[in-house]
This record gives sequence, C-alpha cells and structure tokens, in this order.
Amino acid sequence: MGNRKVLLWTAAAALSVSVIGCSSSSDNNSGASPSASAGTSPSASVAPAAKKDPVKVTVVRRNNGYDKKNEIVTKVHQIIQDKSGVDQQMLFIPSDQYENKVNLMLSSGEEVDLIPEMTYVKSADLYRNGAIIALDELIDKYGPNLKKNMNPKLWPQVMVDGKIVGIPSEIAFNAPNILQIRTDWLKKLNLSMPTTIAEFEKAMDAFVNGDPDGNGKKDTFAISTGFNNLDELQNVFAPFFMPNGMYKWLDEKGDLQPAELHPAYKDLMAKLQEWYKKGYIWTDVMLAQSQQKKELVAQNKVGALAGWYSAMFSGGMDALVKSVPEANYEPLLLKGNGANKLQTNPELVNMIVIPAKSKKAEAAIKLLDYLATNEGGNMALFGIEGESFTKLADGTYEFIGDNKTDTTTAKYYGTYYLFDRSNNLDRALWPLNSWASKQYNTTVDKAKKFPTFDPVDRLVIYDTSKFKSKDKINDLNTFMTEQKAKLFTGETSVQDWDKVMQKWLDMGGKTNMEDINEQYKAATKK
Repeated sequence: MGNRKVLLWTAAAALSVSVIGCSSSSDNNSGASPSASAGTSPSASVAPAAKKDPVKVTVVRRNNGYDKKNEIVTKVHQIIQDKSGVDQQMLFIPSDQYENKVNLMLSSGEEVDLIPEMTYVKSADLYRNGAIIALDELIDKYGPNLKKNMNPKLWPQVMVDGKIVGIPSEIAFNAPNILQIRTDWLKKLNLSMPTTIAEFEKAMDAFVNGDPDGNGKKDTFAISTGFNNLDELQNVFAPFFMPNGMYKWLDEKGDLQPAELHPAYKDLMAKLQEWYKKGYIWTDVMLAQSQQKKELVAQNKVGALAGWYSAMFSGGMDALVKSVPEANYEPLLLKGNGANKLQTNPELVNMIVIPAKSKKAEAAIKLLDYLATNEGGNMALFGIEGESFTKLADGTYEFIGDNKTDTTTAKYYGTYYLFDRSNNLDRALWPLNSWASKQYNTTVDKAKKFPTFDPVDRLVIYDTSKFKSKDKINDLNTFMTEQKAKLFTGETSVQDWDKVMQKWLDMGGKTNMEDINEQYKAATKK
C-alpha cells in the first residue's frame, strides 16, 4: 500500500460472501443536471431542457422498526428525491435474515446499489476480490458535501490499498468506556469527588455500608456495569493500573504482547477480585442482563457505573430521577499507576459500500452527498419540521404526536437515514427534548475533556485468515474468557495467573502472538 497504507485494528467480520468478479459501475442514468442550452444562435428561442427522471437507487438495510408507511414518510421520500435527483428505494430486511440476504444478493448479482453496516475487515475482503468498487473518483466528482462534512479522520480509515472503498459511519464518542459516580450520594455521605484509587475505595465502602439510599438497610452496591460485565470493568479500570489499558503492549524486544501478560494485569485483577469479595461490585454482575442492571439503577441501588457511557441512560437513570430527582452520575478519571487516561475505540463504526455490479454508482454517491448535508441528514433522520417534529426555542426537537420523544411511535424517524456523522452538525448530537438525550450530550461533553490514548497497533488490521493459528483462535478466546471469570470471582488465585497464561501460550497463544507480530511489523514498516 506504500505511503498511503492505513489500516485499522481487527474487528469481527459481520458477513461472509462469495467472490464476485468486477463489472461496470457506471451510472446509466445519472440524474446529472441537463444541458442549459438548446439553440445555435443568441437570437434563437431556447427550449426548456427535458427533466430527467430520478435515478432509482436500491438500498438494503436492516429493519429495526424504520419501515414505516404513511403520508409523512412519502413526503420525506419525495423531498430527498427532488433535492438529490435520486429515488431512494429502501429494501428492509428482518434483522435475523440480514446477513444471509446480503450474502445472497452479492453472490447472485441481485440489484442493490448501496449496502450499509459493512465492517472494515469485510469491506477490504470484498474490494480485493472485486465485489465492491473504489469511490475516490466518484467522491471527487459528486461528493463535495461528503468531503466537507465528514470527519477527516475517517477517510484514511476506509481506505484499502490506498483507495476509499466505503462511506464511513462515525461513532459518537470514541472513548466510550468510562467511570461514572453518584455525586448526590457523595454529598449525602460528606465525601468529595475521588481522584485516586484509594479515595474511590473509600467512597465505595461508604456506598455499601453507609446507607446512601436512606432506607436503613444494607442493600446498595458501589459498582455495576452496563453490557459486557467483566470486559467493561477491565476496560474502565485497566488504564488506572496499566500503561496500555486492555490493549496490546510492546515488550523490551519490540514485540506485541496481550494485555493479560503485562505484569500490572495481576494488580488490576487482584483489586477487582478484592472489590468483588467485599461486595463493592454487584454480586450478579457477571450473569445479569442489561435490563436487570437498568432496574437496579432505577431502584436507587448503584453508586458507580463502569462501562459504556450511555448504557444506563434510558430505562435506568431516567427512571431513577423520577423517584430521586437529585440523583446524578458524573464522569470521573482516577489516578493510579497506569496511563490514567481513557482508552479509545476507532472513530469508524462501519461503512456503506457500492457493489461492483451496481450500475447506479454515480447516483448512489449523489444521494449520500445530499444526506451528508445538515438539511439532508436531518430530513432523513427526523423528517419534516412542522409535520413530523417541532424545533423548540432551546434548539431541541419534539415529535408531533402523543409521545414527543419516543422514536418507535413517531410518525417519521430514520426511514431514509443511512450513516452517522458528528462533524459540522447544526444541532446537538442528540437533539430530542428528553432526559436521556440531554444526558447523552452532557456526559459526552464532560468526558471529552479527559485525556485519551490509542492502542499502539491502532492503525493495523490483522488478517486472521492468514494466521497459522487461525483454527485455534476460538478456543484461545474461550479459554481466556473462562479463566478471567474464575480469576475475578476468586476461583483462581492471582498467584496462579502466570500458570494460566503459560497454558494459553502452549495451546496456541504463542503462535497467535507470532502471527500478530508478523503482520504488525509488516504493516508498520517504514
């Protein structure tokens, strides 16, 4: 890839497809502006140019309740068509059938012009096998708003062999694993905001033993998570103990090693194990589903949250503040022996690709270019101001109808929306006039003030299909997950972790790390 080689770290491939040969990606009916003249002399009468019919572009999309049919949906479709010259035809597929259907469409050559939600890994594979096209020239010609309004950091992240192969969709906040603490409980217990691990432990002890909910019972917990249990605990607390957080690190030879082999990993797990045994961490955190965790928060039982920043906003915190109006969770960063920063995720979530067999590539880019404007993006997401939503004096939005903030019952929400961007918006990232939306904006604004760090191999994508250890990866991951759970709960002692990791190395982990280092060094070679 030369000097333009830019790669992402590995992500699980979402789709498997057959290899498809290249075919024409020209746009037979582009919808470009018609000629402005029809005469041969200044005095000749000029006949109006015939208006071209809109180009029909078929977009496949996962159906998450967006497939609504009513008068406003029809109006939104017409406005997008008039503005872009493109007839955006949505093909909604049930979520449980989506991957198989997309596979079949690609392998059979069925008509489809835009496919969203494609991972970088799979897009790279599709491009190298001729199944999707490069978009550089199309964006240069027909995508001025894409070039202007997308986060510039994203373009290198959708390149394969120096070519742009997809339109990026951006994560709203790329350091999403944070620690949040109940400031109203701190105030009630006469505690200041913790800044160190020791101060945080003091607060946790008070949250468990100091009756912060005031019911005279010992029924509160210091810590819970949002979604992924132990993974979230590690992602949040590892940066306070380890210089690399839960990312790979370079040893003295310059070789990458897994986080679990860093000497400080045992310090992290010893502390988590201690907190779990003391009852600081919710007893059922490893087994409970997200809804159960939301209920625990809503019941005024959790002093701190470790994990994805927004996991508890809807159905958890918003329910809590109805019964405890002063309740408030505030992001915080602790000081320990680690990086003491938030570890980042890729800005790129996924991308929209154009199949090589599409004959509407030009029109597809024109559609995406309109959706990359504030007008087009807002239209595709919220619909028509005054008909589907109202913009209030403070700039927030309310849906027109019985429920002013419920996206599922709104007359229009997201039917023609295809990708997320947070760059150059003319509104708040989450504009709905709801408690949860306002909390999204407030929390992200506060957390963005914290320092962050990237993994050392952030710009590397690992092609696991070329790993000598590829057949052992699932077993290695399963073993690691099981052993971490045993370590966390105390079934395995911290002193025995070196033996556990040696077993992991012997069963294929050593070869796996050799594969990783081979590709890492090749990708980062100057």
